[in-house]
Order: sequence, then C-alpha cells, then structure tokens
Amino acid sequence: MTLKRTPLKRGTKQLKRSGFKTKTALAPKKRKGKTKPERVKTLKKKLWTIFSIYIRKKDADHAGYVTCCDTGERVYWKTTHCGHLFHGTERNSNLGGNELWYYENNFAPQSPDGNYFNKDDSAKRYTLYAVRKYGIEEVDKMYKMRHTPKMWTEEELIEKYDYYKSLVEKL
Repeated sequence: MTLKRTPLKRGTKQLKRSGFKTKTALAPKKRKGKTKPERVKTLKKKLWTIFSIYIRKKDADHAGYVTCCDTGERVYWKTTHCGHLFHGTERNSNLGGNELWYYENNFAPQSPDGNYFNKDDSAKRYTLYAVRKYGIEEVDKMYKMRHTPKMWTEEELIEKYDYYKSLVEKL
C-alpha cells in the first residue's frame, strides 16, 4: 500500500507557534548611528592582553629572551607567562577588583613551569625575587593594596590601555 501525497488545501488552519523565539528575535537590536560603550569586563580583558605583553616584553634582550623571576632560566618572552606575586580578586564580583590589578611591580615574566608547577616553592621564590628587586617596603605596600577594593571605571581602563599600548609599540 502506497500513500499519496496530497497538497494542502487553501483555508486550512496553520499550526500555532510555540512560545520559543527564533535566534534572530533574541539577538540584540542594533542602534542606528550610536555605538554601544565598551563594558568594564571587556575592557579589563582587553587591557590584560596588552599589559601582559608589556610585562613579558619590557625586560627582554635584543633576541627576545627574559629571565624567569622564580626559576632564573632564560625563556623567550612569548612562551613566558605574566606571573604575579599577589592574586587579584576576580572571583569576588562584589569587590570588582583591587588596586593591584595592572600594578607593574606585582607582575614579572615567569616560565610556565614556575607558574603552574611547584606553586608553593614558586610563591616563595617569587616573594624573594620581589623583595630583592623592590624592597620589603614595596612588598608590604602591595600586600596592603591587595586588600584595598577598587571598582575600575571605563575611563581608567581605557586610559591604561592607551598607555600600555603606546609602551608596547615603543618596545
């Protein structure tokens, strides 16, 4: 037995649409003539990218090699990480951050081995590096800055981005 296809007759009722909307209906509407200002979260990521490049590249020699702050090994700047002495507070969205974000003395080129593995020993060596390079007063200052909440504004982040972008272009 074969079934015949029959065309739909005019005047038949169409099925009701479900409550779900299509992807195009959910997409944000575009404003005509006005661009949406960049949000703080997006600016933080954008600034971190250029800031990380600057920290890893600023102490590089003519061949592009830097010395890891905790292992002492020479590593090409692109393969290093932008290591930090004190962690930020990104996990706590209520604080919005602290004063240590984008504070140059808190960051240094660090090899992936030093950053990911042996974290306890790495933290100790990094602390000794910071004390030798900046002094105990600066390390104490950074410790206090770590506990000082700061809400970064779009203007501050844009200003810092432009500053570090110009420094990277000069390197």
